[in-house]
Amino acid sequence: MADLNSQRPSVDIEKNVLCAGRLANLLSVSPLSDEECRRVVREVLFERSAYESAQSGLITEAEAVQLLLAHLHTALGQPAVKEGEPFPWDEEGLLSCLRDAIFG
Repeated sequence: MADLNSQRPSVDIEKNVLCAGRLANLLSVSPLSDEECRRVVREVLFERSAYESAQSGLITEAEAVQLLLAHLHTALGQPAVKEGEPFPWDEEGLLSCLRDAIFG
């Protein structure tokens, strides 16, 4: 299997791992292992095509970031956010961290 990070040079997988650690701290939960975090990032961005969809304009970069955050939130064992409720990760520093990690 090809290295997905090398195929998408603007995506910094390791920076995504660091941002996911910030999310765990924000939620006061234990962080994912680095390998599990990498798996979630690759699944959402590449296997589920969030990165490609944002690059092609099908979704916005902000929507791709929110999608990744929602999956990381669930992977951390947190319940899904119900419609109309605020996202527990609405912190501009975290959103900027992930936006930079994904889109450079």
